[in-house]
Amino acid sequence: MYRNEKINENIYKILDSFDDAMYLIIGSQKALLIDAGMEKENLYDYISSLTHKPVILALSHGHIDHIGQSGAFQNVYMNMLDKDIYLSHMHLNIGHFQSEGLNFKNIDEIIDMPQFFDLGDRKINVISLGGHTPGSTIFVDQSQKKIFTGDAIGSGCGCWMQLDECLTIKQYQNNLMSVIKQFYLYHVDQTWKFYGGHDKQEYQSKVSDYNCLNIQLLNDMEQLCQKLINHEIEFYKTKAMKVTHIPYYVYFQKAEMIVTKEKIGE
Repeated sequence: MYRNEKINENIYKILDSFDDAMYLIIGSQKALLIDAGMEKENLYDYISSLTHKPVILALSHGHIDHIGQSGAFQNVYMNMLDKDIYLSHMHLNIGHFQSEGLNFKNIDEIIDMPQFFDLGDRKINVISLGGHTPGSTIFVDQSQKKIFTGDAIGSGCGCWMQLDECLTIKQYQNNLMSVIKQFYLYHVDQTWKFYGGHDKQEYQSKVSDYNCLNIQLLNDMEQLCQKLINHEIEFYKTKAMKVTHIPYYVYFQKAEMIVTKEKIGE
């Protein structure tokens, strides 16, 4: 069952029963929905109760908990670097949930800047931030000083970089540095609000009681990558999802990560 929280007059945070977070940005002519959760209930019908504007669905990446209801929408965008992930996840069964899936030929490609979604009275810019997945994408609402990050930097208790499909730490660091440069051009500072792909994870952090996403966390994540490469970080055992290799928890200031030593070349 879906529920929503109104961020402001034209932006809703929508949560499914798994606390997957989606964001509906309503413009004067169109609406943009970021991500599609993994609820069984039809997401399109729920969105239609919030807006009658034509809805574009943009997927932050190809994992099951972000693509589940993508088959309910006609206008769908995703970075094609995540195509194989999407195709492998679209038929997964998780509890009572089964992805509707979507004919992949109907998905339009998200490319990096200068692509944007024009909603009429505002434009939502697209920026690639590969790491968690090769095609991870973030969305910038410059007019509202809001950034929607999916799982690209985690949601407050660490970024998952231990999965087989994750990029290497050096690749992730390079992409973080590129985004930080672009944010400098946007004049992103502590007054901007960041919104991740999962609810309540800010309260699950090991570095503070409430570790909200912001520009400092982004900078700390880049520094954490560098310290991992320099072998300056201590590794802690964790019960996080194990794929091929052993996962470890690491942190630096606000930045937290689950990673394998293989991802940093050890």
